[in-house]
Amino acid sequence: MPPQRLGGLLIAFGYSVLLFEALRTGIAWWNGELEELGVEEILVLLALPVLAWVGWRFLYVPSRRRRAATPLERGPHPPPE
Repeated sequence: MPPQRLGGLLIAFGYSVLLFEALRTGIAWWNGELEELGVEEILVLLALPVLAWVGWRFLYVPSRRRRAATPLERGPHPPPE
């Protein structure tokens, strides 16, 4: 496996773990299950909007700014970025 691919997989795995932990902590805070917020919980809760923005901007497919083109619409070469 190429190192770039492995690095991308490790970053995606770390993002997923942090996002799920932030969601779990956010739900527990919302339901009043956390008696006292420690430094770790506060940092995870503060990271939640950033993680949601990254997921919406870069990972969620309908958030892409360009519409999908069929191969016939693209022609022999893809359009420039």
